[in-house]
Amino acid sequence: VSKAAILARIKRTGDESYKSG
Repeated sequence: VSKAAILARIKRTGDESYKSG
């Protein structure tokens, strides 16, 4: 797994949490 993929997943998860909250 590339570092970019991990960062992208974290960013996506963060966005989901931000929108949800």
